[in-house]
Amino acid sequence: MAKVNVRNRNEGKKYKDGRSKPANWEFRIELAKIGNKRNQLTKAGFKTKKEAEVAGAKALAEYDRAGKVFEPSEISVADFFDYWLKNYCEINLADNTTNSYETIVRLHIKPRIGAYKLRSIDTVALQELVNAMHTEMHFSKKYIESIIKVLRQGFNYARKTAKYISVDPSEDIYVPNLDAEEEEVIVLSKDEVSAILSRFKSVPKYYYPILIAYYTGLRVSEVFGLTWDAIDFEKKTLTVNKAAKKFDYNARQYKKETAIRDRLKTKWYLGACKTPSSYRTIKIGDTLINALQDLKELQEENKAVYGGHYIRTYGKQELTKNRRHVTRIIEVNSRDEQPTDLEELHLVCVCEDGRFQGTSSMKYPSSVINKKLGIEFKFHALRHTHATMLIEQGVPIKSVSERLGHANSQVTWDIYVKVTDKIESDTVEVFEANADLQLRDEELYSLWKQTLNKKNISYYKNKGITICEEWLDFNAFEKFAQENGYASGLRLIRINKSGNYEPENCVFGTETKSVRGDYVYSDGVNTKSYSIRQTGRSWQYRITDYDYTGKRIDVQKAGFATENDAALAAEAKICEMLAEKKPLLRLVK
Repeated sequence: MAKVNVRNRNEGKKYKDGRSKPANWEFRIELAKIGNKRNQLTKAGFKTKKEAEVAGAKALAEYDRAGKVFEPSEISVADFFDYWLKNYCEINLADNTTNSYETIVRLHIKPRIGAYKLRSIDTVALQELVNAMHTEMHFSKKYIESIIKVLRQGFNYARKTAKYISVDPSEDIYVPNLDAEEEEVIVLSKDEVSAILSRFKSVPKYYYPILIAYYTGLRVSEVFGLTWDAIDFEKKTLTVNKAAKKFDYNARQYKKETAIRDRLKTKWYLGACKTPSSYRTIKIGDTLINALQDLKELQEENKAVYGGHYIRTYGKQELTKNRRHVTRIIEVNSRDEQPTDLEELHLVCVCEDGRFQGTSSMKYPSSVINKKLGIEFKFHALRHTHATMLIEQGVPIKSVSERLGHANSQVTWDIYVKVTDKIESDTVEVFEANADLQLRDEELYSLWKQTLNKKNISYYKNKGITICEEWLDFNAFEKFAQENGYASGLRLIRINKSGNYEPENCVFGTETKSVRGDYVYSDGVNTKSYSIRQTGRSWQYRITDYDYTGKRIDVQKAGFATENDAALAAEAKICEMLAEKKPLLRLVK
């Protein structure tokens, strides 16, 4: 184990004039060997032995902790979350996300538990913190969930990565049982959108951002991040490849004598889009194309009118605190010497005099829309409205998702696109129109399978009896059954027992075998047949019947003077056998 050794490097040493040299204490620590060679950490210049021992102990402790800044057992919650924000969030998370986390830490975590040691915090303390957000601060459920998210990510990092604690106290904290809150989603009607655009028609800096968002579904940061080179008037496309951002930390001034000093403190940047899927090129229609052409012409006119007072915007490449590339927007008067080392930005959404106010410029029109027009409005409502209108018109959800720049279609459904009254009404109507289920008659289906199986039986093969091709499809067989009196319990019977199974030779009846006889009659359920022949000078009828065992019985009677008398008697006998008084339907054989 490494230890601290101290010594006075000037012990016993003297100057040439005989005076003793002042003390020069040094600490020395044996470190791990590198390449099997001795490795030491030394530092001298301490006036006393005590100073060298204290400095050596501190250096050894830091070495044992592998360079950690804090002693795990002593670090406070406040110091740890500052460490977490700097060493994890600023490096791995988006700037806006880091800023929101920093705000939660500064306003809600530090004031309540920041002074406590990290190792002393338990689940009860965190749950009391969360409960206070509800009972004392009356925060919304969504905001409380955001605070819990920061607590969990921070303490998880403390346990897994930093190894400052052995148990994560945030794992079991929960959101208080609040009343369910419906996520605020505003979908504007066409009349509301018309009223909004009409109100700001004479103010281009408000009118055009609203118009662009309505016709494209772009986020507000994407609208204000548009430059003219992202719009292709010939192909009628709009490309989203950057977003306007406003960071909280101070921007460095670009020192140029000819530049406007008070404009250089702007904090507006053009940076990365929200997610990789946010980078996209979408089609736009003639209405927006014509409006953008008008805006471009208007900007050229404004440049001529304002002359040297027109503000031009330039981009300076910088790095954020987490080393991400951004373009800082720098504004310079046209009358001043224009920077040659910066690229001019041709932004779409600027003020009349060329100034860039970013997304902040939408605060005023939003207030007017809510208070004076009486329309519930947030800029994001234009995105909701655009997506909802597309879905109402039957555009596939995947296409809508790609147009909005979502990671997948589920995001479109779950977060942005909510069911409007029209969609809900249409859903019910469509379901009612298509929900009338046609359940399969399993008994008929079984009869169909039995009929198809007969083509594999040797008896039918030997006699060349086949099944019609149409009936190989159950739907066709079912249609025939419905049109020819099929009911539960009936069987498929061939009129001509030597004929094929086809519509012209089959009926549904109660018989167990094919119909015999030249004349076939049916009451719609049961089927009987008879035949007539002349015996000597008289006529005889014969009716085919079966007993309960399925054995065939020939019911016959002779002595009729004419063939017609025998036929009438046979039909009367069939009616008696079927116990029916209604007329029989004669089937063609």
